[in-house]
Amino acid sequence: MLEKINGRLDTAINNLDNENFEELFPMILDDLKYILSDFRVERDKLSAREQFEQGTSLKSKINVYFGKLAKLYFKMMYEMNINIVNSSDYNLAMAGGGYNSNDDKIYYSDFGALLASTSDLSFLHTCLHEGRHKMQHDTYKSEDLISFPPYMLRLLKESLLDNSLLANNRKFYRDNYFILFTENDAEIFARREVNSFIRNLMNLYLKSSNKKENDIDDNLMFKISDINQLFNSILKKEEFNIDAEVESQIYDSKLIIGDFIIDEQSVSRMIATDKFIKANPKLQEQYPILKLLFNGKTPKSYDEIMADLTAFKENKTIEEQNLIDDIYKEIIISDPILLLSDILAKDDINYFNRILETYPMILNEYPEEIRTLNEKYGCFGANIK
Repeated sequence: MLEKINGRLDTAINNLDNENFEELFPMILDDLKYILSDFRVERDKLSAREQFEQGTSLKSKINVYFGKLAKLYFKMMYEMNINIVNSSDYNLAMAGGGYNSNDDKIYYSDFGALLASTSDLSFLHTCLHEGRHKMQHDTYKSEDLISFPPYMLRLLKESLLDNSLLANNRKFYRDNYFILFTENDAEIFARREVNSFIRNLMNLYLKSSNKKENDIDDNLMFKISDINQLFNSILKKEEFNIDAEVESQIYDSKLIIGDFIIDEQSVSRMIATDKFIKANPKLQEQYPILKLLFNGKTPKSYDEIMADLTAFKENKTIEEQNLIDDIYKEIIISDPILLLSDILAKDDINYFNRILETYPMILNEYPEEIRTLNEKYGCFGANIK
């Protein structure tokens, strides 16, 4: 039985080398059926000793399979190459996996993957999550500023602060992991993709075979339905670490609220991130989108930002102008001083008061900028000098 199981897992792994997706898709369905259902039945027929001695090796092969499947998925769905590496690094012993932007690789350990597992689809979840981190980092360095997803700017700012603090220790990352925009975005992506995984594979099959859904033979449709139900059943056990309040802030240029824990102190996440970026103008050399925020090494004023917005939209299509508007909306709402300036320019006093109630620390954190705004608008009263 052990030889049969090993042979069947090896076959599933080797099947993913087939470059003809029209031929491969039915194989994937059969292989997923085996790994997610039949494997457990056959494994339970092994002796207790065999299960103990071979359990890690068998699980390792399943990880290899899901890693290769995720690699194929990203390539076909997003035209993106990912590199997944099994590592003995002890840092991975307590994590399902991790993306290293320095060498552009996703690392995991079998032990860490086992500890992190809550269902038979946990490692696929991990591969999708870490693949999303690669997508984030690829986007951060994009020079196509018009089509730059606005929400990626707030992820980039946070990521750069995170990286800076990680240079000393991992405490910031550990203390704030569950509220990080980058981690929540990766989990939201993984949840969406794994829940639509079979449907997406089927659509890729239809595209590669030039078929329509009603052209699929009944036997294949039965397999698709069977695996989809199996996924849905297993995913009821899977855990996605998504903070509802954080999720509500990530997209559509929502106001950033909440605190980070830095050196045991609660610090406004928007202010901490904003001040870090403004203190490090050299970062714009690596991340072109940040050039929109600086005039040389000096953060741009609200008037400069608005002048840029007008100039940037010249001779652009309506669609491009809308994309540019979205980018600048994110630039303004993620910067406390630009946000206050925008509110005052629009004479929205009620919103102005709400912002100060939410961020009273702005007065102390940006004294020079507040004085400049007070001179222009007289909005803070005579106590601002």
